[in-house]
Amino acid sequence: MIAVALLDDHPLIREGIRGVLANDPTITVVAEASHPDELISVLERTPVDVVVTDLSFEDRVNASMDGIDLIRLVTRRFPSCRILVVSMHGGTEYVELALRAGANGFLPKIEASQQIATAVHRTYQGECYLPLSLYRNSALRSSGEGKVAPSAPGWAAQIDPVAVGDQLSDREFEIFLMLGRGLTSADIAQQLNISSSTVATHRENIKRKLTLRSSVALRHFATQWVLSQRTE
Repeated sequence: MIAVALLDDHPLIREGIRGVLANDPTITVVAEASHPDELISVLERTPVDVVVTDLSFEDRVNASMDGIDLIRLVTRRFPSCRILVVSMHGGTEYVELALRAGANGFLPKIEASQQIATAVHRTYQGECYLPLSLYRNSALRSSGEGKVAPSAPGWAAQIDPVAVGDQLSDREFEIFLMLGRGLTSADIAQQLNISSSTVATHRENIKRKLTLRSSVALRHFATQWVLSQRTE
């Protein structure tokens, strides 16, 4: 029997996932949580094989971390526990960020009702589960389609947008994505609970690694990279 814990701040989503998994006699939902800190408390007292979690949570008052921080923490503190992300964010930038943090699978919520039982089994068995839709998008970008052509001088035209994640650390890549989604340095510092000077240091490191000449070039490149990675 595969013991599953559900983490989502929407009760109806948890109810829907629980209902689908109830149709599989080899899976049992042993616990539910509405925010990351609650899940950690559950894991400390309940044996869990697979955590099914979202990436974003609206209740920032009760949640001391986001989904990526949670994945890192669970991976470190409960290494035998597998992690399956089920999220409304289906862009490959989110998939890469989750997998780099330690997730064992990723499933867009729109596909959860058809695939979640299979995804739980695959992650439990040690596989990295991604649906065919995400494989197709990755293959499309690897073939050269969907790449962003440079539209302004000095923004490192030689960089392959698909390979950006390989050149940055996990934290740098996270900040790069946030810049690409339009967040300011102050926004990033607040969301990641780090100082503005730390964000500035990361920005300088990102510019150096990507050979970008200015902060304007960095934001321009990050914005276009994030747009190029979104699924239709």
